[in-house]
Amino acid sequence: MRSIGKISRPATFCCLILLMIVACPDGGKQSRKDSNTKGSQNVEGVNKAVSYMFSGLGGGKAVEVCKNRLLVTTTKKVEDMPKKLRNDVVVNNKKIPVFVDTETISSPGRSGKSIYMVTQNNPKITPEGFYGSMLLEFSADIETDVEPDFVIRPPKMKPVPLTTNLPPDWWKEHIDTMRVLNHNKVNLRRNVVVAVLDSGLNYNNDALKDNVWKAPAGGFPSGIQPNCPVNTVGVDFTVGPPSCDPATTFGHGNWVAGVIAANGGLFGNGSERIKILPVKVIEDELGCLSFAIQGLNFIRDINASSISPNIVVVNMSIGCGDPTNAFKTAVKAAAYAGLLIIASAGDENKNLNPGTENHHYPASMPKSTVLSVAASWGTDDQKLPSSNFGKKQVDVSAPGSGIGTVDLNGDPLMNFSRTSAAAPVVSAAASLLHAICREPGPGDTPSKWNTKLRSCIRNGTVRDPTVFGYVETGGINVFKAAERCRCIEPFFATP
Repeated sequence: MRSIGKISRPATFCCLILLMIVACPDGGKQSRKDSNTKGSQNVEGVNKAVSYMFSGLGGGKAVEVCKNRLLVTTTKKVEDMPKKLRNDVVVNNKKIPVFVDTETISSPGRSGKSIYMVTQNNPKITPEGFYGSMLLEFSADIETDVEPDFVIRPPKMKPVPLTTNLPPDWWKEHIDTMRVLNHNKVNLRRNVVVAVLDSGLNYNNDALKDNVWKAPAGGFPSGIQPNCPVNTVGVDFTVGPPSCDPATTFGHGNWVAGVIAANGGLFGNGSERIKILPVKVIEDELGCLSFAIQGLNFIRDINASSISPNIVVVNMSIGCGDPTNAFKTAVKAAAYAGLLIIASAGDENKNLNPGTENHHYPASMPKSTVLSVAASWGTDDQKLPSSNFGKKQVDVSAPGSGIGTVDLNGDPLMNFSRTSAAAPVVSAAASLLHAICREPGPGDTPSKWNTKLRSCIRNGTVRDPTVFGYVETGGINVFKAAERCRCIEPFFATP
């Protein structure tokens, strides 16, 4: 997506941004038209003002606004960013005075770029939209992206009862996890943690409470935001300031976590080797890209801290059709830090191949950054009719219909479906591979190790003709992936 403004000039100047912030429907393509750029004449000694217009209809749906925020991606230091600037927001032809606050939401990654959230405090929002102006002043001769903070959602949640007469755990046998666990040379070498970037978790239900990560004595180290006490089980970025309680009444995050770790997950009943770290970025079925950016930054920071939970996988069963460069920068920073990001491909039955103009981020990001997952149904791995696909973009398929999980109370939920269910199937498989594979060698950085594991999952698939064609590789197979990664000594030998 093009940013609203890209700035790279040696002189001090101002950027005046006129916004109508619109919806980013789940997986939909944002309609957009940009106005002509206007600025003052280039007169020596006079600051140059540049104005931009961003507008669109959001597919004819009601306008959705992420709390009147802009995202700024830059190599600037936070002390160089504007702090509070008086602005007038125009709503229904009336000027409303507001103030602007700047907050760092993502520290520099390998690219050296920080992400800031610039917020207008509580202007009036109408059903027709938000109209306003914001003055941001930059003085360094560097490139700065200024973008809106779009809505992000989990995929549609209507049941897809295509798989029948199969037990809720049928997928575990189907992707060969039991063949791995029953192998006489398997050794569960270490515990693993999967971060679930979603709608939070009811962490007290009986099916999940023993498989939720908890902060050790002393709580979060200094510098981790939010700063939380001992026994904290996760964080919530949908509130301001962020909270140390990821509790939820919307079940999507619970369903995802249940596939990965309910009652021990793939590790067996009662096993505590697999833990979930819930990071809440969705509230009442929608969130903002800024929430996800903060969540990814938190996961990256706490994993590198003195209380590192050993997060190995980040599950993102959420998506947006037209994200910001800020969001893509945050995803890349997490991947470069050694986190394996597994993302659902979305559920609009669209071809995500490059050149089609269909996107579902982060699944539409480069393969070096994200492992994207389409959904199949039944034991012959046919494409789930609703699932997005793409032989040149979507990495693998995984069972995505009739998946057993648990509801908010911990009771069995028999038919979790769509790519929201397929992604945690792959996350569960990846966590098992992390647990049984030997420790990385001296030269294996976390990033290199996860690059290797991603390759093993992609290439250790079943290339059934019904699968090969709607994804790049095939249907996930844990046994074949374990063979590819040579996870135990002596190495697996296929009977």
